[in-house]
Amino acid sequence: MSTSSLVTALLTLGVVIALSCTLPRLRRDHAARSSAVIAWFAILAALHVASAATLRYVLLPPSTRIAAETVEIRTGGVAGSADTPRAERILLLPEAPANADAERVADLASGLRRYPDARRIRVTGAGLVARDRDAAHSVVVEFHPSPPPVGLVELHAPGKAVQGARWRVGGRLEGLPGALVQLIDPAGVAVASANADAAGNFRLLAHPRAAGPAEYSLRIGRAAQQLKPDTIVPVLVTPGDRMRVLLLAGAPGPELKYLRRWMLDTGLDVRSEVTLGAVNRLTAPDSSDRGQRFAGIDLVVLDERAWRALGDAGNRALVEAARAGSGVLLRITGPLDDSDRHKLRLWGFGAGPSPAPQPRATRERADAVASVLTLRPTIPAISAPDTRLFEDPRDGAVTGVYRLEGRGRMGLWWASDSYRLALRGDAAAHGALWSHAFTALARARSAASAPRLDQGLARVGERRFVCDIDEGALVKAPDGQRFTLLRSAAQQPADGTARTGRSGTSENSIRSKCAAFWPRVAGWHQVIAGDVSEPFHVRARDDAPGLFAYEDREATLQLAARAAPSVRPSQTTLSQPRWPWFLAWLAATALMWGVERASIPVARR
Repeated sequence: MSTSSLVTALLTLGVVIALSCTLPRLRRDHAARSSAVIAWFAILAALHVASAATLRYVLLPPSTRIAAETVEIRTGGVAGSADTPRAERILLLPEAPANADAERVADLASGLRRYPDARRIRVTGAGLVARDRDAAHSVVVEFHPSPPPVGLVELHAPGKAVQGARWRVGGRLEGLPGALVQLIDPAGVAVASANADAAGNFRLLAHPRAAGPAEYSLRIGRAAQQLKPDTIVPVLVTPGDRMRVLLLAGAPGPELKYLRRWMLDTGLDVRSEVTLGAVNRLTAPDSSDRGQRFAGIDLVVLDERAWRALGDAGNRALVEAARAGSGVLLRITGPLDDSDRHKLRLWGFGAGPSPAPQPRATRERADAVASVLTLRPTIPAISAPDTRLFEDPRDGAVTGVYRLEGRGRMGLWWASDSYRLALRGDAAAHGALWSHAFTALARARSAASAPRLDQGLARVGERRFVCDIDEGALVKAPDGQRFTLLRSAAQQPADGTARTGRSGTSENSIRSKCAAFWPRVAGWHQVIAGDVSEPFHVRARDDAPGLFAYEDREATLQLAARAAPSVRPSQTTLSQPRWPWFLAWLAATALMWGVERASIPVARR
């Protein structure tokens, strides 16, 4: 039962009880005059009903339906098109330019509180910033955007990268089709470059080598002319758990030399054993026990000559190491004999006769001379029901296969002269080739627990969420100041729904053990939780304006495209004041008291 129905029922019951008590008294006082009883009872009944009715409206005043007013909200950038309808009331957010006909407000929430009858807002300009999007969920949003900014409007770059592993940077340029995009490392050297396509999309590939926080930059130009200022691309390069690699080779060579140099440059823990002759080794093995030799190794890389030297016992030890979680990669640099093909069956591979080497161009870009890799076997020669392919990331040339074996993986590699890529100055392509293979085969390791930050761009003065922290967690700013984080007890909705903010980031579904932080200075910050430290980067207010403007635009478009919010009665009606109804109740009650007194005969007073 609603509150209104309950109050009405109680007042009706009170009137019935009061009249049921009044009627016997009237009959007793006016027994000789039945007409007087009826008259007095009718008057008192009318006054009781009037008193109860006015008391009901004192407790629950009636509501008046109000018109849903549309308010124009002007944001940063140029306002909407000239044919945009003009609202009677115009509010300017802090980012909007001054206008004599409009009223300045601190934020959208303040404007909606100032004008509670506003049920629809017409947003013009660049769009709502993160500060105002929560307030926009309570109203209907109509968005008339200004043209998108020219330049970099989308950037897709993981904030973390493993040392030596592939790091993909992509994005989109607005109004600059075909522009040259270069990724510049902290030393000022261009490590990757690509031309944007007709839609402005581009993708770059790099291999960060130095561990720690780093600031790369994107440079946009055309015909040796820089079109836009450089945009910072921050990345935290983590050494991770150093991959332990055992490198076995039957003889030294250029392929082995450049492979070992790449492994050392990327920070891998490398132990190499190279046979120089029948009895000579460049590095002696740690143990004669084959099982102990491979224990604790994340990846074993060997050529077919070192593989043959292991014998049957060593081959079985390799298989057992793979089943225990290690990775094994066999580099095929020459033809395989019948004994080799028989041992491959223990690895789960079926091998046919090795064909003659078949060169294949692995780079098809017009701006570079094609290099040639020698691919020894072909796919029909190596078969297994569960094999997966190693492919050159540039053109998809198959450079090997691998399969699962227990908890580990075993692979075959037949690109025998990848060193040519390094010799011609394309170290990035050489590293990408081997990084893909090592990442696929090496023993998987669990990541250490660390504070978790919300994804997306961080800017001075805008909120960031830090989760999975305990009491006492701190944020250390670049200027050395420390701030204690206060955790929020709010929980994410059970259905997983959340309001979407910048870059899809949840803005109002904060998990427990989370805290909000508003950075004051730009640069690398650190979240310190116990013994764990997690760096994150904060951009300056004037850095990458196109990225923030485009994200504000996209987020506001999502708000405008969502279903209209459900409007409660309290949002469409306005309660009338209580004091007129109180005066009416007081008058009816006083009149009822006077009539009640007048109905009593003089002789009984």
